[in-house]
Amino acid sequence: MKKLLTVLAIFAFILPAFAATYYVDPAYPPGGDGSVGWPFNTIGEALMYAISPGDVVTCAAGDYFECIDLQSGTPGHDGVTVMGIGAGNSNVMDEVSFNGTNNAMVTGFTINDSVTFDGDTSSVLSNCEVFGVNGVSLVNGSSGVVSNCDIYANIVGVTCDSSAGTIDGCNIYQNVGSGIVHTGSDASQSAGCNIFENGADGILAEGSSTPTSNGNIIEDNTANGIHVEGSADMTSDGDICQTNQSNGFYMEGSSQATITSLTSQSNTMNGLYIEGSAYAGTISNSTIQQNTLNGIWIDSGATASMTLNNNTVSQNDQSGIVFGTPMKSSRVRPATTAVSLAGASAPASLSNLGDGGYAPLALTIELDTLTVENNAGTGIVFNTNNTYKVWDCDIMGNDLGVAVGTGVNPDLGGGAQSSVGGNDISDNVTRDFVNNSASNVYAKLCNWTTSSETEMSGEHPDTVDVTLIDDYWENSSCGYVMWDDFGGGAVEETTWGQLKAM
Repeated sequence: MKKLLTVLAIFAFILPAFAATYYVDPAYPPGGDGSVGWPFNTIGEALMYAISPGDVVTCAAGDYFECIDLQSGTPGHDGVTVMGIGAGNSNVMDEVSFNGTNNAMVTGFTINDSVTFDGDTSSVLSNCEVFGVNGVSLVNGSSGVVSNCDIYANIVGVTCDSSAGTIDGCNIYQNVGSGIVHTGSDASQSAGCNIFENGADGILAEGSSTPTSNGNIIEDNTANGIHVEGSADMTSDGDICQTNQSNGFYMEGSSQATITSLTSQSNTMNGLYIEGSAYAGTISNSTIQQNTLNGIWIDSGATASMTLNNNTVSQNDQSGIVFGTPMKSSRVRPATTAVSLAGASAPASLSNLGDGGYAPLALTIELDTLTVENNAGTGIVFNTNNTYKVWDCDIMGNDLGVAVGTGVNPDLGGGAQSSVGGNDISDNVTRDFVNNSASNVYAKLCNWTTSSETEMSGEHPDTVDVTLIDDYWENSSCGYVMWDDFGGGAVEETTWGQLKAM
């Protein structure tokens, strides 16, 4: 019984230490005791007493010309909360530091200096404004959390250096440099942030960082929306990159990315630009539209495979998808990356003002269930000698539907790659199909009539206008377009010798 009473007495003694609240008001003179009626004059005084997990320091409105310096250890500030009454009311005029702390929190302040998370574990900065100097830094393995903060007018908004922190629901804007920088071996994540009007990139991933960006809106930045360089490996899921003054999403060096559900639109340059030896292993379920240059431009020397799946690439002012470097409107520089364009379950779309897509050298490319439509130039240009397999694609409403360059032999149905056909190549303005190769190009089991007809009934493909085909050919040595229809209609050869039904 005596032991039980002793334990209860100890618990009763310890309990207040875990639940103590200390009050601070700079309007009061020094010498207070931290009570409501006689608060401390400085936060530093309160932190001499708030040294137990669960302690709260409540700060009145006013200007605090001091640091908030939270330390780990014994005594320390693990689990301590320093609480202002709200940004714009409680103002800290110096730096805030989490130095190795566990689960400490600072909330409800305007901070007219920098915030540093240094080696801490799950400490939190929330509902604060940070402006004027170096922004927020997470370093040395920090797993700090920056939540619902406005971070603006700093040199850089947030710097994550070899940390594993979280930036959640923040507005990061009008910083001199980038909004967020991931560097070193950083593995931080950002989610639900508005990152805008920064003087460089919205998000920059460099070094060997492996950051994750989820559902951020990244717009109106002076450079790129997202920029991945060095050997960084970015995971982007559900981001919106729009109206940036360079590219929406830019990759260079030997960087990597997995890109899912990206919206990249109305950027001054490309929606997505990949160069150097960078590569995106997967680009899926994304919408790339209305960019001033190309929708997707892949000019990479990487040898790893890329898969483009279920993407919509539309209404870009130049090309929809470019593989390699276009030298003229329909020429490219060779590249070596293996690329697959697939999407049996949902269509992808290329609907642009320029050519729909350039295809580079030395690739194996599959195009499955794409919609390539309403391009002022060509829907698809096969202009280099790759292996192509094309099926179940809608190629409609372009000036020219399909153009096959010299020495190229794509399979659009029934050819060497066993394409099942099913392509709708119709309603293009000038002509549906141009074969400038010496090889016969197979496009069997395709629809060549108007888009309102799902099958042919043995009739001539009326939108392959034979009156226009011959004068488009450079010479008489070009191969046939080997065609039939969905219904397996009649065999017919045109008098021009350039179109042949089989």
